Amino acid sequence: MLGFVLAPDDAGASGRDEVLDQASVFIVDFASYDHDRFDETLAAVEEASIDAFASRYTSLLGGSGFVDAMQENQASATAEITRGPLLAQFGDHEARVFAIVEQTVTSAATEGPQSTRLRIEVILVDTPDGWKVVDVETT
Repeated sequence: MLGFVLAPDDAGASGRDEVLDQASVFIVDFASYDHDRFDETLAAVEEASIDAFASRYTSLLGGSGFVDAMQENQASATAEITRGPLLAQFGDHEARVFAIVEQTVTSAATEGPQSTRLRIEVILVDTPDGWKVVDVETT
């Protein structure tokens, strides 16, 4: 059973809206990619994240061979949020948001598009540059 924490009245609706907007854009960027323009996906994730997460993200993809495999297989993915984003926690300096995403992947290695439903949870912190992603969990 999922529980939601309602933000206190003094946290402000505009702050919650900003978090949800930022998370929504990030989630779609995070779950979408194109083998010809992966540098754009990487730049979008880096821009929306704190340096530590962006570094972990880049290291993980390089270490797992994801980028090489994606380019070799001419893979692309599109993502659409089908439920959410939903605010699970909102505080003065940290927020937790999740969404259900329909991701459709095409590649030279598969016959036709492959669709997957993902649950993506994003943790954001309030920085001088606005809300930034510090962690992501995908299930």
